[in-house]
Amino acid sequence: MARLDLEKERARLASLSVYEQEYAAFAPIAGIDEAGRGPLAGPVAAAAVILDPSQEILYINDSKKLSEARREMLYDEIMQKSLSVGIGLVSAARIDEINILQATYEAMRKAVAQLSPVPGVLLVDAVTIPGVDIRQIPIIKGDAKSISIGAASIIAKVTRDRILKWTGPIRSTALRSIKATERRPISPRSENSARVRSTAGASSKTSRLRPNNPIPIREKK
Repeated sequence: MARLDLEKERARLASLSVYEQEYAAFAPIAGIDEAGRGPLAGPVAAAAVILDPSQEILYINDSKKLSEARREMLYDEIMQKSLSVGIGLVSAARIDEINILQATYEAMRKAVAQLSPVPGVLLVDAVTIPGVDIRQIPIIKGDAKSISIGAASIIAKVTRDRILKWTGPIRSTALRSIKATERRPISPRSENSARVRSTAGASSKTSRLRPNNPIPIREKK
């Protein structure tokens, strides 16, 4: 990488570290994000990442802004250089039981529970996770504004994509929209019930992806 390009990338990463600097007194800081809340098939995956401030990882960004090849490379680097990574999965069948919003919270709780050391603050993409006692900072579009959330978005996205390659798209019959799930209850469907075994296996497979096992929402310019 040319020197000017490297300086530009480091400046971009510094702009993504504003929240990490603001809440440095609460370190270690974990970023939380999910993948699969919008699609109609497959599990929802959540990741929690505590980055090591002494380790530089270039090109971290919102996973949706990265190519698949770049996400795969960054996945490995984040896994190698982070202080801790947690991954939570909730199957399509479980989504139909409790709705996609609650399933997202459940996946996020699972991811946070795997972190060691326990973080002092959670930077979360857009939501506040119920049932978590750690201080939370919900950030709208956080995966594009926080390097920690961006890292979590990459881990969650790659994890879910790999699972779908292994298992195929197991469809959820729920209408995968938070507004829709708030308007009406979601009932399990026979299509998912017949596939519970395959979705139940997803969590154990995810372990092979890892080397080791109320504050208002606000938007920062």
